[in-house]
Amino acid sequence: MKKRKSRVLTEEKKEQIFQVALKEFAEKGYEQASTNTICKEAGVAKGLLFHYYGSKGGLYLSLLDKGVDKFMQIYDKMLPQLAPDILKRIEQILELKIRFYSEDSLFSSLLVNAFIDIPTELEGEIRNKLNRMYEKYLPRLYEHLDYEVFRDGIDPQKAIEFVGLITDALSEKYIKAYKSTGDKKYLNLESIKVEMEIYLDMLRKGIYKG
Repeated sequence: MKKRKSRVLTEEKKEQIFQVALKEFAEKGYEQASTNTICKEAGVAKGLLFHYYGSKGGLYLSLLDKGVDKFMQIYDKMLPQLAPDILKRIEQILELKIRFYSEDSLFSSLLVNAFIDIPTELEGEIRNKLNRMYEKYLPRLYEHLDYEVFRDGIDPQKAIEFVGLITDALSEKYIKAYKSTGDKKYLNLESIKVEMEIYLDMLRKGIYKG
């Protein structure tokens, strides 16, 4: 009788698949990434890969969850250290993103590709993930702020809303530039930080006390 092949992946093999798939998706994006390449380089049968992850999309979403969890663990640790100054907080979060992207280029590329150039067939699942993240973490960004920094006569809540609108508009600017050209220079966090600091300084002069 022919012996059936095991359909159990060892932890070592799972890690190998994880690393190969992360590199493939991060470098090529979801559409161009190949499960055939992943299986070949990881030394695993395609049937076994799909047995564990269901599909190419399932594997991608599994990697995305790991990337989000990794970033959010760092963000959670940073929350108690955030400055009470809202503009300083924005700078701190930008610095956190830059540090994460420089230290883990594969995960950062995966996250950028997933949340900016959303794969069509996974759009619903990815947007749901984004919404859950925003619902959980966005309110915490605005906790324990120092309202005394604002000039007299300025409504603190309106000022904070205004800051949020400006940063959202800048983010949209970079995303649109990237989508229209495909040039990743528009997603370079170091250059974004330099330009963001110019706008934040203008905001500081306009709504903060002298």
